[in-house]
Amino acid sequence: MLEKGFDALTVDAICEASNVSQRTFFNYFGTKENAILGRFAPSVDEGKAREFLASKDPHIMKQILGLVVVTEEFQNNQDLELKRIEVLRRNSDLMGRQFERFSKVATEIEELIYLRFKRDADNGEPDFETRMEAKLASEIVAVAFRVSMVANGPAAMPGNLGGEFNIPVLFHKVLDRLHPKD
Repeated sequence: MLEKGFDALTVDAICEASNVSQRTFFNYFGTKENAILGRFAPSVDEGKAREFLASKDPHIMKQILGLVVVTEEFQNNQDLELKRIEVLRRNSDLMGRQFERFSKVATEIEELIYLRFKRDADNGEPDFETRMEAKLASEIVAVAFRVSMVANGPAAMPGNLGGEFNIPVLFHKVLDRLHPKD
């Protein structure tokens, strides 16, 4: 699959390589896209969300990515998940579809960031400003994850923004360039 690419991959080839019938394949996945993306869309772990909201740790970027539930498919076969990420990294259309699946999670995460920022905001800070800060923060984290996934491939698992290109370090360097300290 990695050698030929997603577009050249056929359901027949998947079935042959995995020793399953087409009927089983279509009952389980429905499409070859679902075979790569996984059957289950990501979600936010409610327990981790409560911990995030109660936390006083000011470094929230890694905490936010830790909110995303790692699917049972990943827990059962980490090598397969890493291969999926590599396929996504090589196919921008497929990666775009995967990020669409993350959009519901992004909305939840934005709301969690808002609640956390609201808790820590100055009493006089307008709610609109806090909401805009939360939106900007959630977009920054989403971009950091996408950049990490493209740059680091399989090293870019939820909660891991390190790898060859350490995204939090690069993030601070970019902010310093955009808004240098006087």
